[in-house]
Amino acid sequence: MARERVKMKKTREILRLHFECNLSKQQIADAVRKSKGSVFNCLERFKATGLGWPLSGDLTDSQLEGRLYP
Repeated sequence: MARERVKMKKTREILRLHFECNLSKQQIADAVRKSKGSVFNCLERFKATGLGWPLSGDLTDSQLEGRLYP
């Protein structure tokens, strides 16, 4: 069974909680109501994009999704 992608709103929240609040993957998973594996996957995909934090203000959800899920 294929996994469902994390919505971009939740993806941005995962990134914010990771970079700005320094929460653990489990704490982030609890906060956004996703599995720890989904959080790990999201953070690994973000790392692979080469993007930095904070994200550029003009980066749209569609552009971010395209970078995370090429």
